Amino acid sequence: RAALALTGPGAAALRRGVILVGGDRPWLATRRVDARLWLSEGAPRPLASGDRIRVLHGTTEVMARLRWYRGGPVSGGDSGPALLLLERPLVPAVGDRLVIRAYSPVTTIGGGEVLARRPPRVRAAGRAERGRLLDELAAAGGPARLLAVLGAAGPRGVEERGLPLDTGLGATALAGVTLGEDIESHGGRWFLKQARGDAMRRIVESVARHHETHPLETGQPLPAARRAAGDADPALVEAAIDALVESGALERRGAELGVTGREVD
Repeated sequence: RAALALTGPGAAALRRGVILVGGDRPWLATRRVDARLWLSEGAPRPLASGDRIRVLHGTTEVMARLRWYRGGPVSGGDSGPALLLLERPLVPAVGDRLVIRAYSPVTTIGGGEVLARRPPRVRAAGRAERGRLLDELAAAGGPARLLAVLGAAGPRGVEERGLPLDTGLGATALAGVTLGEDIESHGGRWFLKQARGDAMRRIVESVARHHETHPLETGQPLPAARRAAGDADPALVEAAIDALVESGALERRGAELGVTGREVD
């Protein structure tokens, strides 16, 4: 605990739940949190997707809507991965503990652990797969946990400065991890090598389709080829394009990409 004497124009805005953070890491306030939640055996009733609950994090209490990633409802004594849609933002780190309380009557019904600070939006068909990734993340430790976090982040990757916040690993554990066969760095973010491979595949398929549908054009405009990689981080997209050109699969034609050797007849 620490006692701080803070003065100035902003001091009046301080209230219970405010979090003091260092500027050396990319902290963020978020209204979406993935967590592993468990319900105590004494919970009065099961929790279902759509239920409104109280979430306690540090000295903050916020209301949230619950969305289970796998089915539901969850009964007392059980647990599962869930998305929390918060009515006010929190400033969490992966590994932070949560307490969950019923909306009414206000009683403590379980707890949880933060697994992702700003999870991607997934469609109904992808919810089960997201739940599986979160199960792996919750069970992993050390380097395996880092791989699980990068796998869950997909083509968006994780900012290198934010690795302690997004993995829940300390400096000692992260010091033993190096870029290599499975992990790449582009634009100050870390990705699984598989993420670049997926982006490369999408771009090649998009350029090939463009040749088929526009046979009189020399290639696909670069902006359209970049969009084919989906929500991938721009640095990963450029790395994927560079790798495709270097391998000879594609070639740059001014502001376009074309399949190598493909010409307009």
